[in-house]
Amino acid sequence: MGFVDYERKNAIVFITMNRPERLNAFGSAINNGLKESFARFQSDDQARVAILRGAGRAFCAGIDVKEVAAGGMFLDNPLTCLYPYGSLDLSKPVIAAINGYCLGAGFNLLAMQADLRVAAEDAIFGLPELERGIYCLSTMFCNQLPRNIILELALLCNYIPAQRAYDLGIINRLVPSEGLLAEATAMAEKLSTLPSETVRLTRETVFRMTRAGDDAKVQENWYFNKSAASREMAERMKEWAARSQGK
Repeated sequence: MGFVDYERKNAIVFITMNRPERLNAFGSAINNGLKESFARFQSDDQARVAILRGAGRAFCAGIDVKEVAAGGMFLDNPLTCLYPYGSLDLSKPVIAAINGYCLGAGFNLLAMQADLRVAAEDAIFGLPELERGIYCLSTMFCNQLPRNIILELALLCNYIPAQRAYDLGIINRLVPSEGLLAEATAMAEKLSTLPSETVRLTRETVFRMTRAGDDAKVQENWYFNKSAASREMAERMKEWAARSQGK
């Protein structure tokens, strides 16, 4: 699947964003690979829980600014923001195993959509979108964080360490980096032993109670694309792409 690897071990599926040289930047290839992987996960009756992770030194460093700066845009479909795992009816739990950089789309679209989140002590979280002229997607934080914290992350663009993310309740477990996969796997093994229908109904109820409405997400996607079409964003994205190219 290109830059996304899929592996099932018994009832647990491991979905790995595997483009470490680009810090697993969220571009069209990874976006499509995730959709294919989660569709496969959903349709496999033997698969009970998925672990989403990133290869190398990042979970996902956000939108692929080089792709966007070159004129590529892949978030024009509202379903990308409504259901970043590519499914309208994903009925199985997902655990995000977060290492290194978890920024932008990696944070608000991928990590925050997971049912449970485990992070390594070296993980770094942030929403740098506004500094790049991009509208910051925030509906995934609805009912998961206080409004002032959401605005701090979105408006100030400061990165926060894993310990603060844990203190804020963004992540469920904080572990040494060498124990990240083991902790996520232990959680997945526990989930895989529970009655699948009861798990499905429980998470469906909780998601309905706590997520933003689809109307808000569609409007947010429209705001994103409006900002994406602006001259200021185009200029800032080219600046960021050139800056990263020089590293």
